[in-house]
Amino acid sequence: MKNDKKLVFIKFGGSVITDKGKEEKADNDSIKSLAKQLSDVKTKDQNLSILVGTGAGSFGHIQVKKYKLEGGISTEKQKLGFALIEDSVSRLNQMVVAELLKSRISAVSMKPSSMFTTESGSIKYFFLDALLGFINMGITPVLYGDMVYDSQVGGAVLSTDRIFYELANIFSKQNIVIDRVVFCGSTNGVLDRNGKTIKKITVKNLSEYSDVFFDNKFVDVTGGMKKKVMTALWISKLGIPCRIIGRDSLESCLLEDKFEGTIIE
Repeated sequence: MKNDKKLVFIKFGGSVITDKGKEEKADNDSIKSLAKQLSDVKTKDQNLSILVGTGAGSFGHIQVKKYKLEGGISTEKQKLGFALIEDSVSRLNQMVVAELLKSRISAVSMKPSSMFTTESGSIKYFFLDALLGFINMGITPVLYGDMVYDSQVGGAVLSTDRIFYELANIFSKQNIVIDRVVFCGSTNGVLDRNGKTIKKITVKNLSEYSDVFFDNKFVDVTGGMKKKVMTALWISKLGIPCRIIGRDSLESCLLEDKFEGTIIE
């Protein structure tokens, strides 16, 4: 890839672009806010190249639980559930892409189930030529958490966070530099038991915060905040700084690295 711009991965978390308590309920105000912030960023920093990933929120987690797809697919009901979830998360992603386009960002939706396959949950194959080509052209790919074909169990959940890690890993091996990875959610970073933002989490101090990773009231089949932090730490081991931030900090985080949230390094 010949792109010499500063590449940033940004996740629009399911907690911020949907109402996780209501099945298939998008948060249109948040989607518009994030799209506008990205548009402003692109105007102010034309050297920035962006890859966006959208979470599933109430368009995926509730349904995976409903059809019992965590362990794979075998029954006719599960096969239908697999297909329905694929459709649902794709529609949410298209809502985000539509808003990015309204904000004059050249965004294209990319379907993970057409790019990735797994074997017992482990990535077996991924086709990245189009993704790399779009980044090189200055077009913003928009991926999302999806159901993918698994050669052993029929189907598997492939979260946006997992996709980010897999891409970061392969990019690092190809000497493609990622400036940072930003996870944008409904809270200002990782919160402690008192609701205060934890400023920084590293491998060394992770054990100090083990008690903050409690179950929330919403269905989450991909591990919640604890798995997000662990994924961010795995990415940081590749030399890529990560930020977990609230919605309203996106623009300042990208332009000045100033934000309400948590540094993961």
